[in-house]
Amino acid sequence: MRELSAAEDREKSKLKSVMPVLVRSSVATLTPEKFGKSYFYKIESGWEARVMERDDDICKALTAMDLERAFIQDNIHRILIPRGAPLSADFVKLICEKQTEGKTIYFESKRHG
Repeated sequence: MRELSAAEDREKSKLKSVMPVLVRSSVATLTPEKFGKSYFYKIESGWEARVMERDDDICKALTAMDLERAFIQDNIHRILIPRGAPLSADFVKLICEKQTEGKTIYFESKRHG
């Protein structure tokens, strides 16, 4: 396996930093539901969700406690609920309704088709 040149390495690094922004922009074209002050996006499982999992600007909540903590952190604005998390969409929506701070929630669901 050949090693990447410095230029190729820089390009790869740029792509890694741009991909999360592109995926968030793509998701933003969907119409969110609003619960309380939060926006709730249901996203399909796939490569986009994997990119979001690695996005430093998105907090991943695997449990109800993670979700509650994310809501009280001022520096967290986006929360991903991955498909494997034991949280239902209805539960997450209820938590959103009860919060005084609004967040953007990405709820990963099973891919259709």
